[in-house]
Amino acid sequence: MKHREENKHGHFSAAEYPGLREFLTSYLHEDFREEYGSPSGAARAFTGDAGDDELKQVQTEWARLRASTTGKSLHKLQEALHKLGASWQPQDEEELLGVDGVFDKSLAKHKKEEFELDGFEDDEL
Repeated sequence: MKHREENKHGHFSAAEYPGLREFLTSYLHEDFREEYGSPSGAARAFTGDAGDDELKQVQTEWARLRASTTGKSLHKLQEALHKLGASWQPQDEEELLGVDGVFDKSLAKHKKEEFELDGFEDDEL
């Protein structure tokens, strides 16, 4: 609970984001632009490679990180990403929105697949 108490006071704790740390160090490393072309390209590669549980964890932690930095300077988010092991330092909101979009699309696709697995098809709604 110590980390949660620290966060109430505005302190960032990388330990609360283990899945996100793994994603950032594995995909948004020093050569990510050469390998994936962009931050959103790296996120797309991750969503194609990750298992369901890993994907859900990273999406949840990414959303939580984004929510915790809403209204704060871009520099604060850059610091958090650095603490999580990312080489990527977003230069503007556009880059962040690109990653948001990849995760949102992947989450929507995953939810649709789960819904269809439950025996419902789009035309039954």
